[in-house]
Amino acid sequence: MEITSFILGVCTVIILVMVVGTFVNYMSTKSLREEINQLNRVIENQYDESEKIRTELSNHVDKLHSQTESNINEVYRHIDSRVDKTINNMGEHVSEIYRQLDKTNSVING
Repeated sequence: MEITSFILGVCTVIILVMVVGTFVNYMSTKSLREEINQLNRVIENQYDESEKIRTELSNHVDKLHSQTESNINEVYRHIDSRVDKTINNMGEHVSEIYRQLDKTNSVING
């Protein structure tokens, strides 16, 4: 009878240790799941934030590209107008020189 009581006691202790071990395992698994879920949320938030920043940077780069193109076109227009003005002024001066030469030739010939 003592042996039976001893064996039942040992079995009870073993079952108790298994129950406690299972409970501790369940609690640690639950804690790990919560940490994993929290890390997933952090990763998602960082990804969303990085996408937002990427979009803002892309928009900013596009805006800068447009402004650069506009500035280049403005510089070309300004240079073109200056060249046209210079050519017109030179044309007027050349015409004036030819008129003076014609006057000089008519005075000499005439």
